[in-house]
Amino acid sequence: HTHTHTHTHTHTKYMYNPVTQEENAIVHLFALEHRYYGKSYPEFPDNSSPVSNENLQYLSSRQAIHDVATFIQYANGHYILNDGNPTKWVTFGGSYPGMVSAWSRYKFPNLVHAAVSNSSPVQAQLDFPEYNNHVAKDLGYDVVGGSAECLDIVSRGHEEIGELLSAEGEEKEGGYEKVAELFHVCNGAEPFYKDVKNKNMFLGDGVIYIPAQGNDPSCGSDGSLCNIANVSF
Repeated sequence: HTHTHTHTHTHTKYMYNPVTQEENAIVHLFALEHRYYGKSYPEFPDNSSPVSNENLQYLSSRQAIHDVATFIQYANGHYILNDGNPTKWVTFGGSYPGMVSAWSRYKFPNLVHAAVSNSSPVQAQLDFPEYNNHVAKDLGYDVVGGSAECLDIVSRGHEEIGELLSAEGEEKEGGYEKVAELFHVCNGAEPFYKDVKNKNMFLGDGVIYIPAQGNDPSCGSDGSLCNIANVSF
C-alpha cells in the first residue's frame, strides 16, 4: 500500500512516570491528530485537493498507522527523549484510537514497545450492529441515567419508522414522504428512493442523536476543560 505523508499536528506534555518513580523517569506524552481531521492533511505532487474523490482513498486506518510509525521515527530523530538511549514507545487509545494503537503495535513491533487498547473493536467489520446494541443497553441502564421507559420509547420509535421505510406498493411513497417531513431530511424523500443504504444509514444514525462518546457535562458547557490543547505546553 502506498503511504502519503501528512503534516501531523501534535500536542506535547511532559510528566513523571508513576510506574517507575524510583528511576525518576520522565514520560513524553504526544497527542497525534488523525489525518484529514483538524489541520492534518497529506500533500500531493500535483497540488490536488486532499479531499477530492480520488485522494480520499488515503483517509484510512492503514494510512493512519503509517503516520504513527512516521511520527515515531521523526520524534526519535528530532527530540532528545531519553538522554540518547533507545526510547520505548507505548501507544494508547480507546474505541477507534484504541484500534489504531493496537494495530500500530501489531504492524510495527520494531517501533512500538507496547499498546493500550481500550474498548476497541479491532475486528473491523462493515455492518457493525453491536455498537448500537450497547448504546441501547445504556439507554436502559439507570446507573448512567437511562431507564426501561427510555429504551422502550426509542425502540418503538425505530420500529415504527422502519415499518414506514419498508412499505411497498401504494404505501411506499406515503411512508417515505412522512419520514422525510418529520425529520427534515435533506432533499426530501429522494435519498430513500435512490439507495437502500440511505435508509439503513438513517435508521442507524439519523433518527436520534445519542452523545454516547461526547464529553462529560462536568467538563464545562463549552468543552474547554476537555480540550486536548489544554494539557499541552
